[in-house]
Amino acid sequence: MYKKPTYGFKERHHTEETRGRLSKNHKGNIPWNKGKKYPQYSGKNNPAWKGGVSSQYEKIRHSEEYNQWRLLVYKRDDHTCQDCGHRFIDIVAHHIKSFADFEALRFDVNNGKVLCKSCHSKLHKKRN
Repeated sequence: MYKKPTYGFKERHHTEETRGRLSKNHKGNIPWNKGKKYPQYSGKNNPAWKGGVSSQYEKIRHSEEYNQWRLLVYKRDDHTCQDCGHRFIDIVAHHIKSFADFEALRFDVNNGKVLCKSCHSKLHKKRN
């Protein structure tokens, strides 16, 4: 009767003794790529590369001015969702008048309010 051959370690296992030796040998070893980016997928080599141009939206959202606006809104509203009263966990600063449509009001503290993520997503689902 023909028995199909197995390749590699399929259907075979290391003994406890071998596992112990392998574990002991690997302890303390640091992988060559720990904390490093993969060069083959960094920068221009990444399939999602768009020529090194960040969108204006991203630049504004990561600016110090935007971060300051966000923190001032949190402080004014005492880190509390203005719809349901949820505090501190999973809160976001929401623009009352659209960030995209009202450029002059982007960093106006009076154009912001604190919402928890669930109230924020409900609000945007209603709008769409």
